[in-house]
Amino acid sequence: MRPRIATIALGFLAAVFLLGVPEAPSVAGHWDGAIELPGQKLEVLVNLAAGGGAWGGTIDIPAQGANGLALTAIKVESSSVTFAISGIPGDPTFFGVLLPDGNAISGESTQGGQKFPFRLDRSTEQRYPSCRQAQGHSRLAHYLGLEIDSP
Repeated sequence: MRPRIATIALGFLAAVFLLGVPEAPSVAGHWDGAIELPGQKLEVLVNLAAGGGAWGGTIDIPAQGANGLALTAIKVESSSVTFAISGIPGDPTFFGVLLPDGNAISGESTQGGQKFPFRLDRSTEQRYPSCRQAQGHSRLAHYLGLEIDSP
């Protein structure tokens, strides 16, 4: 009986090795969503990219005329992602979880001691001003596969 169990176990391991284990979805890419504020939703556009062992990113908040704000303290662990917006009063920070299908990040943003839910959906549209405008973000745009118009 033991040889049969061993044979089945080896067969299973060989199948996993040959077929490979599917990779977990990545948070890298374009994200389009909103922060749910009392009485309104605040649209945000987020770009995340990994390169050289580090993460980089930008956020646009069209209603506030904010384009290409640098994201800092980006941390990705398993399906969790956190990031902050540097230089903004109240230290806005996002704590999210990549949903199992890999097409949305849901979580909570904090700013000035207040907490607000947010949701970002993966987007394929290139409607991100921050990736088309700023020369300083050309490396991020390169990782995201975008072309930047020279100013």
